[in-house]
Amino acid sequence: MNNIKAILEQINNIVLIVSPKGSVAYVSPSVKNILGYNPDELLGENWWSKTTIPAEFETIKGKVLNHLDNSLHFGGIQSERIVLTSYGAEKWFLWNTSQTPDGNILSIGTDITDKKKTELAIEQKNLAIQEKNEELNDSLNYAKSLQDVILPLEEDYKNGFADAFVLYQPKDVVSGDFHWYYETDEVITIAAVDCTGHGVPGALMSVVGNSLLRNIVIREKIYSPEKVLQRLDEDLIFAMSKGGNIAARDGMDLSFVTIYKNKNEFHIASAFRPVLILQNGELNEILGSRFPIGFYDDSRKHFDLKVIPFKTGDRVYLFSDGYTDQFGGPRNRKLQKSQLKEMLIQSNEMTLSEQKDFLLYNFQNWKQNEPQTDDVLLMGLEM
Repeated sequence: MNNIKAILEQINNIVLIVSPKGSVAYVSPSVKNILGYNPDELLGENWWSKTTIPAEFETIKGKVLNHLDNSLHFGGIQSERIVLTSYGAEKWFLWNTSQTPDGNILSIGTDITDKKKTELAIEQKNLAIQEKNEELNDSLNYAKSLQDVILPLEEDYKNGFADAFVLYQPKDVVSGDFHWYYETDEVITIAAVDCTGHGVPGALMSVVGNSLLRNIVIREKIYSPEKVLQRLDEDLIFAMSKGGNIAARDGMDLSFVTIYKNKNEFHIASAFRPVLILQNGELNEILGSRFPIGFYDDSRKHFDLKVIPFKTGDRVYLFSDGYTDQFGGPRNRKLQKSQLKEMLIQSNEMTLSEQKDFLLYNFQNWKQNEPQTDDVLLMGLEM
């Protein structure tokens, strides 16, 4: 008997025998080491009153007994709850409870305080991460609303042309691509701009680029595309420099088109981006200069001007590389510019609104479950 008592004093579990009415008939000697009570102090109703948080005393006892009464015939239950020590500390216990042959209740409690603290710490960290993510998403959504303000509406293009579409699909919440539209009595200027990167860095560059274009085109009334690009290049390098040295090696690729209303001419200049023109069912590619806007190892840049006459019904397409660089298809390869050209020719009898849906469907069908590779911008305009 003494050997059994010594074992019960040393075990790391608390053993309880409880009557069906909830009166505790036995508490193992190990309770002294674990909770600081003598076993006799916890007999009868004392177990509930001493080890239960006072405000929860009746609730905990009632829930435990009701749960036991409804569940014991299934062969035993497990439950977790806080137990108070003799010096007022809180410990978490896992209770394995079953019914004895004489109808009493046998409950064995295991101290899981350390495990519970770890779980709670992880839960708090996850909650903090969730709150940070919510703050970040709120900030990104607000940034998106600000970026949307600087972008022309699709209706602006439709008002300036016989027909028009803008297929604009950022990779992330905000985009490094942006499109430009400005009209006077003499000219319409349009541009498709692909800034370095995507997401927040690309979006910041897009705001800078939009601001520079507004100053060059609207305030200074520079409309000739090659002059716009030359000036944009100089202004961006200046904006990205500090103390006379380039501080950020970022830039943008773009195609810029000025439409002279009284001449019926496209005036085109591009930085690494082509322009596609559909005339009489034939699609022609106007290649851009092989220089980006902004930082470039070779500072000797020259942006060529191309002049293309147009007539009613001709279409012009400007785009970033997001559409053609999308991975997908049966071999998980890039969609490629050649496929875009084929799609434009194939759908040239459609209205531009129908063509937009057709191009979006083909893009999604190509991409399938692959993640979007980059920001997507594709504009179609009919004279």
